[in-house]
Amino acid sequence: MNELDIEMKNKYPTFDITPQHLGQIIRDNNKTRKRTRHEHFPKERYKKPIEKQNELNKFYNRVKQFPMNKIICLDETSVGSALKPTYSRCELGRRCVIKTSNQFVFRKFTLLVAISNSKCVGKELYEKGGMTKERLLDFLEKNVFSKYKDHLIILDNAGSHNNELIKNAITKSGNHYLFCVPYTPKTDAIEQYFNQIKTYLKKDRNVANFQELKKNVEKAIDKVKPENYKNYFEYAYNLKEGYELKRKPSTRRRKLKIYK
Repeated sequence: MNELDIEMKNKYPTFDITPQHLGQIIRDNNKTRKRTRHEHFPKERYKKPIEKQNELNKFYNRVKQFPMNKIICLDETSVGSALKPTYSRCELGRRCVIKTSNQFVFRKFTLLVAISNSKCVGKELYEKGGMTKERLLDFLEKNVFSKYKDHLIILDNAGSHNNELIKNAITKSGNHYLFCVPYTPKTDAIEQYFNQIKTYLKKDRNVANFQELKKNVEKAIDKVKPENYKNYFEYAYNLKEGYELKRKPSTRRRKLKIYK
């Protein structure tokens, strides 16, 4: 607010109110401070123009060809003991500091998970290395190909997913594949699922080795209820056409003042 006050005074030399008063005026006009988010979508791909809505239409038209219980979402994420809550509570006037002494907090591991609209289909936490197409193929053969047929498998656009080895293996297994729309997390139901299990992991931070972290990951996944899986898939793939999320009017919204 001090920076805005300085800019206002530079532009309008006769401007003479305190930063506190300026902040109050901004709040009275229902402008509030909130966390900034970044959303990106390129105008071109492989030097060809693309349009986000067209990409979404193609994606959802394909998804609609399968019932919800015939869809499997698969992706990997990074986990570690350094996960911590964004906000905490502590004594007034003191900072909330989480102290650690074990170097294990600096290590990160790759967690690969596949989910359906009712359960966790398979999970694998790798102690070393990131995701490769060979690892993904082993995971699919172990958790998906032997148990599911004629399912739509939704994958990320990462190189370990989007390659001929994986596509041919899925087709040969009697299943189908579909890649999410790039830079559009809402087209992958598993993204919200990862948010949920990481919330649980943030509460169990006192781990000193890989085995303890693995147990915490399993505990976090066990806490996800069947209705959570269902809701993630319904929100990602089964919203009615023209549906808009309507928020209730905020009780914090103020009636605009008339300044003379």
